[in-house]
Amino acid sequence: MPTLPSAVGLGMLEMSADCRSIERNDAADSGPVVGPHPELTVEDAVRVQLDALSRNDKPRRDHGLEVMYHFANAEGTLEGASLSCYFGFPSDLYHFGHFCSKFRSRLKNLLCITSFQIMEKIVTNSDGGIPTAKVRVQVTMAGNESSYFTFVMSKIKRGLQSPCWLTDAISEDEI
Repeated sequence: MPTLPSAVGLGMLEMSADCRSIERNDAADSGPVVGPHPELTVEDAVRVQLDALSRNDKPRRDHGLEVMYHFANAEGTLEGASLSCYFGFPSDLYHFGHFCSKFRSRLKNLLCITSFQIMEKIVTNSDGGIPTAKVRVQVTMAGNESSYFTFVMSKIKRGLQSPCWLTDAISEDEI
């Protein structure tokens, strides 16, 4: 499994109080150990998420899903005119329990990964000058089966935190 650069290791960029999404209705007990951080590159942000999913139940049950929830761009379009399309359709991501249920039904192959590799990234600026990216990854699941996913990311400011890479959507690619 790929490892993060030492400056971006999981223990090095623990979430500070101002980076946590305190405005969201989050039923998660104590929040994830890691989350969005201004120093993470788009590749690092995807790596942190996939690494957390590969150990979903460590240090506690569904911690990997907590990390995914905190990286989710729950606001939808920047104008606020639409819901998030994180799962490929407009949906509210307001509650951790609902997020987990949707993740388990729509992206279940990401919950049993044993390794992953970033295959390609394309970074652009949207019309509003917001950096956006598509990151394609290959994941290996239990039983050595492989699958491909695309993470659609935006570098935006949420709450008090500096702009961080957040996940707008994840889709499983057809091969």
